[in-house]
Amino acid sequence: MENWAIALTCALAVSLVSLLGVATFSLSGQRQRKIINLLLSLAAGAMLGNALLHLLPHALEAAGRERPAIVEVAPAASHQDNAGRQEPEILEPEHDHDHEHGSAPVNTSQEHHHEHDHVSGHPGLSVIALLLLGFLALFGLDLTLLTFAGADKEGVKPLGYLVLLSDGLENFLDGLVMGAAFLVSVPAGLAVSLAIFLHEIPMELGDYAVLRHAGFSSRKALLLNFVSAIVNVLGLSLAFLLGGTLPGFTSIATPLAAGAMLYLAASGLVPQLRMQGGGWQKLSYFGMTLLGVAVMAGILLLE
Repeated sequence: MENWAIALTCALAVSLVSLLGVATFSLSGQRQRKIINLLLSLAAGAMLGNALLHLLPHALEAAGRERPAIVEVAPAASHQDNAGRQEPEILEPEHDHDHEHGSAPVNTSQEHHHEHDHVSGHPGLSVIALLLLGFLALFGLDLTLLTFAGADKEGVKPLGYLVLLSDGLENFLDGLVMGAAFLVSVPAGLAVSLAIFLHEIPMELGDYAVLRHAGFSSRKALLLNFVSAIVNVLGLSLAFLLGGTLPGFTSIATPLAAGAMLYLAASGLVPQLRMQGGGWQKLSYFGMTLLGVAVMAGILLLE
């Protein structure tokens, strides 16, 4: 129960990062627009870094762990130990029992490895397929919103709703990760929470900027960003409820979230930034994008 209280406090603290956008309330319209464009650039870099440096590697690592272990098959012949006792023959389930007594080993580990690769393919292929599915799913949803909805009555662009959807999924995953870490130990949970907290600062600032750019008012963008962020409590609760026994879910949802992030950055933000401002402003946008990637890379040192 004590672990749960500490974990919940950390999850709420991470959620409060989403309220950093309130700092822009007092800025004038023109100045706020410049700040938002810079934050959009930061968001693009943070999303690219998050997808390719955090989510995708975690998904590939999980796929590698789920791959069946390679076991070397011992010679079929039984042998005697130093005391002259006959040791029992050990057979693997896949072992060919038709080999003659005293024959050479059925296969080397390298041959088993080659055979497994030939049959099952690269373990990362399923991860890349899910990443592509996440990218295409968001692309299809984007086209559907543009075709049948366009901007809603308040003038909000579909991009705003796509950001809320993908960010909510990622925050849910963050909650699952935090919960699983706290189930291991409090220090492990605190370390993971700190990494997620630092990771969320550029992400949430960028998300707020995207919501404002999409047409939400300042207060509504702030509220919706917070609602999307606090979804991590649901993930945390589910991890504690089920004892962190949902590897199947995270291995599917993580690359899907990465694909969604890639779509938002590459198709939603970068093309719009290319059309904003003059020469020096475009360079400043590129610099902020690099900063977003660098921040995500720096956080790897804490993981």
